[in-house]
Amino acid sequence: MAGLHSYLGGTFLPYLAQVHHGPKMFLEAIVAPHTPQVLVITACASFDEMIEIRNRVAAHPGIQRARTILESGDSQILITAGDSLQFHDGPDRRRGGIFELRTYHAPRWSDRPPAAVGAAFGRAGVNPILNASAVGEHLPRFTYLVPFENLPARQEAWDKLDADSGWSGLEAKLTGASIYKLAPYSPLS
Repeated sequence: MAGLHSYLGGTFLPYLAQVHHGPKMFLEAIVAPHTPQVLVITACASFDEMIEIRNRVAAHPGIQRARTILESGDSQILITAGDSLQFHDGPDRRRGGIFELRTYHAPRWSDRPPAAVGAAFGRAGVNPILNASAVGEHLPRFTYLVPFENLPARQEAWDKLDADSGWSGLEAKLTGASIYKLAPYSPLS
């Protein structure tokens, strides 16, 4: 993990900051199917912008040298509307707590979650900073990144959601969940 943090915080992030001025978040897994694991989230205005940034980063000699030492990671593209990103930069940004990444398979939601999802989340105290749908072979899948102050607050929120009759009728099957904390070098930490 020390090598991964050194690469991400010392090589990848400084160069990414030069070529991409949008929000960036680096999260370290506390509980995940595979550990050690780091989740890097960047927001791009378009698919073309994302491809351009990835190509520029991949072509950088320092990135190429560092990546030969580390195993290559998986990446996934998620599509979201601009108003579904709730990254807060500045004095009110989140500096601690935990983040849970949850993925649901929900064929009846079609291409976007119904309004009842947001209502049920609100009643339970679940306030995602990101909600997105997967692209390609992963459809129909919906992913949420939800911040919590701590593990007991997280458990209380999901218990409320599970007990909500409005949620149970939405036919969403949880297919994955991982818990993260901010990496010390994350721009949003």
